[in-house]
Amino acid sequence: MQFFFYKGLKEGRVIEGKIKAKNKEEVLSLLESEGIIPIEIKNASRRFSLDFSLNLKRKISEEEISFTLIQLATLLRSSIPLVKALELVASQTENEELQKALYLIRDKINKGVPIATAFREAKIFPEFLCGMLESIQTAENLEFIFQIVGEYLEKISEIKSRILSAVIYPLVVIGFSLIALFITIKFVVPKIAQVLLSFGRDLPLITKIVLIFSKFLTMLVWLSPLLVVLIVAKDKIISPYLLDKWILKIPFFGKLVLYFNISRFAKILAMVLKTSLPLNQALKLSIKSFSNIYLQKTLEKIIPQIEEGKSLSKLLQKTGIFPPLFINLLKTGEESGEMENMLNLLGELYEKMALRTIDFWLKMIEPISIIIIGLIVGFIVFSIIVPLTEISTGQGLIK
Repeated sequence: MQFFFYKGLKEGRVIEGKIKAKNKEEVLSLLESEGIIPIEIKNASRRFSLDFSLNLKRKISEEEISFTLIQLATLLRSSIPLVKALELVASQTENEELQKALYLIRDKINKGVPIATAFREAKIFPEFLCGMLESIQTAENLEFIFQIVGEYLEKISEIKSRILSAVIYPLVVIGFSLIALFITIKFVVPKIAQVLLSFGRDLPLITKIVLIFSKFLTMLVWLSPLLVVLIVAKDKIISPYLLDKWILKIPFFGKLVLYFNISRFAKILAMVLKTSLPLNQALKLSIKSFSNIYLQKTLEKIIPQIEEGKSLSKLLQKTGIFPPLFINLLKTGEESGEMENMLNLLGELYEKMALRTIDFWLKMIEPISIIIIGLIVGFIVFSIIVPLTEISTGQGLIK
């Protein structure tokens, strides 16, 4: 828990205060429950920090974008117009780049530019948010979209932070181990091999394997610039549709991408259906929430069949993408008339499944990395000891 200073509006008056909370999102929730519309929120621990005014451009983090969207949702729920909400959020934003982007969006909306276009031209918000904004007919659903996307980005930011904190120690150990192994493979083993060959003795099999691996590593080093170019230009070489399709097939990572996408899809579809929109229109909006292009394009193909009155669960089953549990629970919701509640349940269920999967592998990554490094080190050491033993015992000498 930490302290935050806030400035807000309550019953037309500007008030200031101090509040204790876990993060800025909790501060927003607490202020909203007290009927306070937040204008500015600052971390108390940073209030007296020195400002060196270096004017350096800082990348806008997912956490900052998340907090901005949740702030906008809070202000919109308080019946503040979007343009005014953008001004209020921008005025209390510490990141200059984010502040400029919010003012840019405000100016474009004032000029009559569509909301989705204004957010897209700011070039800081995720494309699926712009797609969702593009799909809505009125501004009535804006707060729902900002809230759900803000919460999603917040969760992604938390997950990335957890993963980074969990893997940083194994990565450091693995990194230094690989450097030591590279030096050993590249310089030590070949020297020992030359000595053994000079005695007219054939190399042990394990040493030959290490020497082949050394040549392979050398080739990778020479090819590394090409690999960097391929990674940077991947969108031009491979279509995003195919790339996202292949991503879903990657063990562990593909499952996480699928679970987070269908969790967000289920939550948004349930939310939109509560606004009494027809299923086909609700589906068009919800599909825009997919960050995976392959999932988005695949589901867009079923919309004409939904308009013909076909079952959503059966159509999703035919795609071969959604897990059987998702299909079965959705079918139960359709038959019982409780599809909205079932979609909410599915959203929560698959989000928890994704988080449990992440927690499991975070716990496993350290022992697995230690075992892998141990096996590699043992293999390299053995490849050195065997020829040294032959040299020391005179087995390699020519008689």
